[in-house]
Order: sequence, then C-alpha cells, then structure tokens
Amino acid sequence: MKRWLPFALMAVVSMTTFAAASVAMAASVLPSYDVQLWVGADESNPDAVVLIAGVRVPDDIPLPMTVRVPLPDGVRLTWAGEILGGDPSADIQRETTIVAGGGGRAVEFTLFESRDGQVEGFWMPLERSGAAKRAKARWVQVVPTDRVDFSVRLPPGAGDVSIIPMPPGAPQQNERGERLFTLPSKPLGLGEAYELEFSFVPGALAADPGSSGVSTQVLVGSLGGLALILAIAVAALLRRERERAGHVDVEDG
Repeated sequence: MKRWLPFALMAVVSMTTFAAASVAMAASVLPSYDVQLWVGADESNPDAVVLIAGVRVPDDIPLPMTVRVPLPDGVRLTWAGEILGGDPSADIQRETTIVAGGGGRAVEFTLFESRDGQVEGFWMPLERSGAAKRAKARWVQVVPTDRVDFSVRLPPGAGDVSIIPMPPGAPQQNERGERLFTLPSKPLGLGEAYELEFSFVPGALAADPGSSGVSTQVLVGSLGGLALILAIAVAALLRRERERAGHVDVEDG
C-alpha cells in the first residue's frame, strides 16, 4: 500500500455523517470538501494521477462518527483512515466499505480518535498530446455538502500549464518545485458533478515553467509556506518507508 499526504497539513475532502451515538446533526451543519489531484506522487509511475480526499467532522459532533467520502469512477483505493495531525506514520488506517451514494459510490469508514479523515487512491493515467500531458476528471458529489474545494498539484518543471476551470489566484510552491493550483470552489447539490481538466509540458520539454496562462508566483516566507515545505518533506520520507515495508492495497469490493 502506498501512502501520500496532501500538499499542506490540512484536512481534505468529503463526507456524510451518521452518528454512532444518538446525536442529531443540525441541518445547517454540513461538511466542506477538499479534493486534490496530484501528478508525480508515485515516483515509480510518474504519469499516474493520484486522488487525495479528506473529511473534517464539525467540532460539535461527538466521536465516533461514520463518514462517507465520494469515490469517483476509476479510482483504485490505496489508503483510508484517520489523520492525527502529528507524525504521519501515526495516522490510523481504518477498515472501509464501498457503498452507493447519490449518483455514485462512496468510501465509508469510522473516525474514532480524530475529526480528520482521508482517502487516497490511483485515479487515472495521464494522456499524451504531442509534448503535453493531460487529464480530465469528473467528481460527482454523492454526499450532501455546502462547498467543495478542488486543487491540482503538478510536478517540478511543469510548463505551459493549462487548467479548466481557471485557478483564481497564484499557485503555492514547495522547495521541490511542485506547485499546487487551487480551483474555484462552488456548492454542489447531491448527485451534481464538477468537471476539471489540465495539461502541462513536463520537465526538460517545457519552456520556462512560468510561461503559461497560469500565474506561478511562489508563495513563501509565511508560516503557511513553511508548513507546505515541511509537509512535503515528511510525505516523501513516509512514502519511502511504507514502500520498503511492502504494504498492500485496501480497496474493498
């Protein structure tokens, strides 16, 4: 089983809640989602697009809590569990069930110790178009929410970047040169889809990575920028440790 961490130390993606205790969640309290597509997460397969999706249980909802994270068509789940917010090797993998949702499928698991959950998996291979590499993704919101955040993470040296919908601001960049492009957020109704696509020219084939329609201003020098740098350094170490340990995939069904 391979394990990846998101670009920043933060919760990532989706959920619907079913309390193990008999506590009703107010109708106005809905989870928000953050969905990250990461190119280059797997060094042995640089053309794989990895999905990282997480969930945050509201503070006023007691644990344990069973959550659901949408699982798009084509995703091969590799890890799901609780994010404890400290040493990533202490994160807890949980048993999962693949269930039907509002227009698609979802990963269901229970949070016992943390309000942050996360799922990870291979989504699709990149396609080639001349010198460029590209991908198109479709996310279906199969659980209720008020808001979904999307982002695309591209490898070092990526140039001629094109992303649809257009990111509204500058990307964040870490010391390895990976850049995280945040896309427009929007409310999604149950069963509603969000479609995104991106392309780039890799490494040595690319022009100056800054010569694209997307701003490449480096956001460093702040505490947030430092957290991003630390996060990716820890993630790289953890991936190597888990690859040596030879973990297996966890997908059900």
